[in-house]
Amino acid sequence: VATGRKYQVRFVEKQATFRYGPSDIGNFFNVTIPQLNWTFYRGTDSVYTSVNQGPTVPISPGIHVDGGPGGDHLDVLPVFGNIYDYPIIDGFFLPVSGPPPQLNEDRSRFTQGTSWLGGSGRYSSSTSVLRSQATTAYDVDDLYLGAVGPGVVPAEFRDVEFRFGPGLTQKAYRYTRTVPPGGPETGSRYKFLDYVDVPFQVWDVANPAQPRQLNCGWRDQILNGVWDVGAAAVALGNLEIIFVANSTYDGPTATTYGSVFGRSDNNIQGFGAGGSVARPRQYAMIAEWISANGLLSDITPSRILVSPNRVLSANDVYDWTAPAAAVYDAKTAKADVTRINVFPNPYYGFNRAEPTRATRFVTFNHMPAQAEIRIFNLAGVLVRAIEKNDPSQHMNWNLQNQNGLPVASGVYIAYINMPQIGATKTLKLIVVQEQQFLENF
Repeated sequence: VATGRKYQVRFVEKQATFRYGPSDIGNFFNVTIPQLNWTFYRGTDSVYTSVNQGPTVPISPGIHVDGGPGGDHLDVLPVFGNIYDYPIIDGFFLPVSGPPPQLNEDRSRFTQGTSWLGGSGRYSSSTSVLRSQATTAYDVDDLYLGAVGPGVVPAEFRDVEFRFGPGLTQKAYRYTRTVPPGGPETGSRYKFLDYVDVPFQVWDVANPAQPRQLNCGWRDQILNGVWDVGAAAVALGNLEIIFVANSTYDGPTATTYGSVFGRSDNNIQGFGAGGSVARPRQYAMIAEWISANGLLSDITPSRILVSPNRVLSANDVYDWTAPAAAVYDAKTAKADVTRINVFPNPYYGFNRAEPTRATRFVTFNHMPAQAEIRIFNLAGVLVRAIEKNDPSQHMNWNLQNQNGLPVASGVYIAYINMPQIGATKTLKLIVVQEQQFLENF
C-alpha cells in the first residue's frame, strides 16, 4: 500500500458493563470489566475503533452463579471475537489479535534440573504436563476453586520461577476453605491460618538481571500445617494449590495480606468477607504441582519457569509508515504490464471488499492511466468493454454485461489494450456466482 502516510493502532482500557439474566429465580446481574479497545489512526485522524481481538480473547466475560439465596443458578459463556470483523482501510486489511492470557507452552519449562512432575492436572487438556498443573488468574474462575477474585489483569502477568532445593524456603500465607476450630468466620472463603515456611521460593524473573521474590499463599487442604505435593495416583492431587501474587515478598512477617486467624479479610485470593485487597495485589497465577508418589522426596533440586503469553494491553501503540507511491511515467507503466492482474480470481460468490451483496466486483491492478478492457466468454462473444482514464492503478468490473445484467458463472478472457504505452495483456478470470434473483429480465 503506497500512500506515504503514517498509521497507528492504539489500545486503551474502558469500563464496560454487561447485564446477564434472568437466572433460575429471575435475577439479573451486572458484570463490569475493564475492556480493551483499539483504534486505527490515519495520521491524527481516528478512523476505526473495535474490541475484536480474534477468537482467543473474550469480548464479554460471561457469568457463573451457583448457589446463593434460593439456590440461584445462571451460566452464560463468554463471547469471543472472530477473524472476520476487521476493516479494509487504505488497502490495509487490519486484523488485530493477540494470544490468550494463558501460559506459554514453549517458554514454560524446567530451566534447571530434570522434571519430577507426574500425571496431569486440572488446568488444561494440554499435552504439556507443566501447563496442566499451573495457569494464570485468567483461567481460575472456570476451575471450580470457588471464592476467588479475578486476580491481576493479564497485562500484569509476569514470568515466575519456582525454585526447589536445599535451603530454598520462604514464608507463605496458609489458608483453608473449611471453618477452623475457634474461627470467627463461617462459609467457604479462603480464611487465614498462619504464615509458615514452604519448601520452595517464588521469584519474578521478568527482568533476569534483577529478580524479585514474591508473596504466595496456599490452600492447606488436609490441614496438616505443611505444603504437600500432589500425587499422580490421585489424578487431581490434593488441592494444595499455590497462589502467587505480584507483590514483593514480605519476609519473616506477614504485612501485605490479612493475618487474622480464621478471617478471609484482604486475603491473597481477593475475595474477603470483610474487605478485599486491590486487584493489583491479588494472585496472578496458581500452581498445583503433582509428582509420581505425592512425596516431598520426589522433588529434586530444580527451577520451573512459568511464563504467560505477552498480551495486548492498555497504552500499547503500534505505528508504521507506508511507502510513498513511486513516480509513475510511461517507462514504469510499461514495466508494470507484467504485474497486471485481477483479483479475487477465482471470484467465488463474493469479494471481501464488497460493501454490500448488491455491489459485486473484481479489481484489475497495476493498470496505467489509460486502458481499455474487453471481456469475452469462451465462445469469443464480447461480454463487456470498459474504458479507463484516470491516474489510479485500479479498475473494477462489476460482473455485469453490456446490458447491465449479472454475467453467468464461467471462464472469461480479459484482453487489456494500453495504446498510450504500446502494450497489451491477456488474463483469464473464473467467476462462480451465487444464486441470484433478478428484479427484471
